Formats: sequence, C-alpha cells, structure tokens
Amino acid sequence: MYQKQKPGKYHLQVCQTISCLLNGSEEIKKTVQAKLDIQNGETTKDGQFSYQTVECLASCHTGPCMQVNDDYHENLTPESTEKLIEELKKK
Repeated sequence: MYQKQKPGKYHLQVCQTISCLLNGSEEIKKTVQAKLDIQNGETTKDGQFSYQTVECLASCHTGPCMQVNDDYHENLTPESTEKLIEELKKK
C-alpha cells in the first residue's frame, strides 16, 4: 500500500472489496482503464492520472466507490465515472 512512485495529479483509487465488487466495481475499473489507457499501478504519460485498486474505502453502503486524492465518489456507474474523468481533465 506504499507508493513507490509519485502518483499523478489525480490519484484514482477504486475499491475492490466484496461490497463494491457486488455493486459493480469491476465495471468501474474497466472504465478507468479504458478511458485513461492505463492499468492498475500505472500513471498516464502526461502525469495527470494514476490508477490503483485498493482494499476497503469504508463506504460499503455506497459502493462502488473511488477515492480521487482526498475526495470520495460514491454510487458510481461507468457513465458517472467517465463524466468525472472528463471534468478532472478540464481542471
């Protein structure tokens, strides 16, 4: 769970524990990977985004969830995940 490399400007951490998994976190992980063209543990070439799967984010009642830096994003769908990434790209 330690960072061996400097994370991107936006560090996307997708929960992969059972509550989130049962609510669709696998689709969220696939969306992040496809949208940013990176795999777990990688950073985009421009340094803007890093992506990592993590164990419980303690938001089991609102899964699937993702932490972006210090902010939680809950009840995610592939569509809301794509929208979030697009909004972050504009910042």
